[in-house]
Amino acid sequence: FKVREAATGCARIRGDTLGIVGLGRIGSAVALRAKAFGFTVIFYDPYLPDGIEKSLGLTRVYTLQDLLFQSDCVSLHCTLNEHNHHLINEYTIKQMRPGAFLVNTARGGLVDDDALAAALKQGRIRAAALDVHENEPYNVFQGQSANQCPLKDAPNLLCTPHAAFYSDASCTELREMAASEIRRAIVGRIPDCLRNCVNKEYFLSSTGSYPEGINGGYYAGALPVQQTAHSTTPHDTAPPPPVPGAGGGHSVVGGGGGGIRQHLGNKGAALLSSIIIIADCTGVGLCHVRELPWTLICLLRLPL
Repeated sequence: FKVREAATGCARIRGDTLGIVGLGRIGSAVALRAKAFGFTVIFYDPYLPDGIEKSLGLTRVYTLQDLLFQSDCVSLHCTLNEHNHHLINEYTIKQMRPGAFLVNTARGGLVDDDALAAALKQGRIRAAALDVHENEPYNVFQGQSANQCPLKDAPNLLCTPHAAFYSDASCTELREMAASEIRRAIVGRIPDCLRNCVNKEYFLSSTGSYPEGINGGYYAGALPVQQTAHSTTPHDTAPPPPVPGAGGGHSVVGGGGGGIRQHLGNKGAALLSSIIIIADCTGVGLCHVRELPWTLICLLRLPL
């Protein structure tokens, strides 16, 4: 009897339907794990081509309303943009199954906190788990009024700090990935992790030359470009970087009118020097510092 009493209100997930909004890298990983627990997985993603559902063994729905109506649990895994701000609002919550669960590990702005708080208090949905919030850092427990924090008194709400990634191994991997991407940028390749780059033309092309109009010109906010092609000189025979202020081009790290300290300050110059050391130690074959892709130089101008 005590076991049955303790289990009152628990939901069995085997056979339930999980609705995933956004079947990207994370959404796909969640879908595959959910199937192992016995979920029937459906998804809504208007940006994916037809047929991807067959490769993953999932069921696709073509409207958000269909997904909300069919799902026992709705999990958000989409980006936030001007079209889906407060995707989960008073209207869409009413389209969810009574007693459904809501999980948001994507972006806080996808959920209208006021509408969610009202739905939880009214019992319209059973529970919600939020790993992200529209206003962060989230301080629901610091004594604000319900008007300032509508979720403060909401029942059946689980809040987590969006920190499941962190571990000793993952932090080491993060540093290794950063160094690897810096190396790719130094040799003129577009970094693997770069998404939706709007100025790919500022990386070296596959022909080993800068795009037309870049040679000898200026990239807004960056340094002069005077190199016409990426060096193919082997690493062990590469000449040293140009001497600061010695003429024949602009010194990137040292003094002079084109020196990067003038643009970045001492911290920026130290950071760029570290990148050059990485390039030298990893065998990039960096011939001249001024061959660095200027997109990378611009990134280094961000506040440190």
